[in-house]
Amino acid sequence: GRLTKPELLLKSLGKGSPKYKVMSTNSKSGEFFFFSADRKFIIKTVSKDEAMLLYRMLPAYQAHIKATPRSFCVRFPGLHRVEIPGLGEHYFTVMASVFDSTHKVHETFDVKGSTLNRKAKEGESCGKDEDWVDRGHRLKLPGPVRREVREVHEQDAEFLAGFGVMDYSLLIGIHRCEPTGDAEGGAEGGAECDGSGSPARRVLGRGGGWREPSGLWAEGGQDLYFVGLIDFLIAFGLKKQAEHVLRSAQGHSADASCVDPKAYAERQVQFVLDSVLSKPELSTGSRTPRCPYGDHCIRQNPQHKEECCHPGQPGWEADEEDQSASGSAGTLRITFIKARDLENADMAPGDLSDPYATAGLGLQRCSTHTVDNNLNPEWNCVVRLAVDGAHLGQELELSVWDEDHNRSLQGSDDFLGRLGLPVARLVKGGSVLVKEKLQGVSKGELHARIEFIPLAAGNGGPGR
Repeated sequence: GRLTKPELLLKSLGKGSPKYKVMSTNSKSGEFFFFSADRKFIIKTVSKDEAMLLYRMLPAYQAHIKATPRSFCVRFPGLHRVEIPGLGEHYFTVMASVFDSTHKVHETFDVKGSTLNRKAKEGESCGKDEDWVDRGHRLKLPGPVRREVREVHEQDAEFLAGFGVMDYSLLIGIHRCEPTGDAEGGAEGGAECDGSGSPARRVLGRGGGWREPSGLWAEGGQDLYFVGLIDFLIAFGLKKQAEHVLRSAQGHSADASCVDPKAYAERQVQFVLDSVLSKPELSTGSRTPRCPYGDHCIRQNPQHKEECCHPGQPGWEADEEDQSASGSAGTLRITFIKARDLENADMAPGDLSDPYATAGLGLQRCSTHTVDNNLNPEWNCVVRLAVDGAHLGQELELSVWDEDHNRSLQGSDDFLGRLGLPVARLVKGGSVLVKEKLQGVSKGELHARIEFIPLAAGNGGPGR
């Protein structure tokens, strides 16, 4: 790409370029970091295992970058091996900086998606997950850009999970510009900065969005964000697996930084959605709840007709929550109604399963509340999942689980069954009422309603 052109690399790092600068780091790896003098590139020593992992990844990595031009994965213009007499072989990578060297970064955060012991220590300049949340930060982006950022990050995380890596970070840098204050641009117009924070020229357009060659303008144009996925050469090997077992025994199997690659990717995707990206403001007006059975409802009770909205009535079609959760194609609105005759996973006398239901698509997961001590739970709970183009060939997975409240003693939650539904069928069907036997278990039935709401015109989609 433009950031890693050979001529740029040679100018910054080649013969005759200024001396490199040593980079201070909080890394526990003991590796060395160097900046090019213009701070456009970073040289980092890596272990042999990390170098071999990147070497194996390179063909798929290049294909992923080409297929996903806005990928947040850091760009590697070089992977090198050198032999030093008396010191043996050493490996190092060359990476393009996530930041723009012409723009001062006022705040930096290293976000993994874990909130266990993820707070910067005194004297550390780079914040972590807890610092990001505590300071109330969000990437304030217009709707279409927010959807694309979420979609690209999920594709990146899925790519990395496919190679069995974890412990990578989403590096976020924030550059703040002073408002122009002119009558035409004003505080809402934003400013293109000269790097110090002083306005140099006004941004064309007030809405915010992608900035070339790198960065994201905040809605309103006053903040410039730099975002990249870094440090993704950590495999989930025996050492990391042992660490995960230890954290699980301590009751932190879900929130510790060290989890298996798929769980790590899912958790980071959810953290980005819940805590990194801004949420659209929703109106506070009350809305009549939808009947979970929709056009399949057979209840004739007039009170039910008043209490619940049905197809054809105002308020039945897509609401603001559906649009705010939307992907590039639309939203799946899943109403978990109830389950019947579930298996009992609790062996203690008098105890029954504590079931909850989960909807999964790609790396997204949404769950209902738990109904304690009940083999016939009723949830009547609505969850929403974004649908992107990449999801159309996948399955929506609906699953039921028994929650183990004390995981340090009982382990992970117990599986009570699943259903797999092709997304392409759901998109074509519009609305599907599910009443099917759960798979993978001896008994149990799940009732749910699934509706596909396409991205509305005016929100970056064609609408119906």
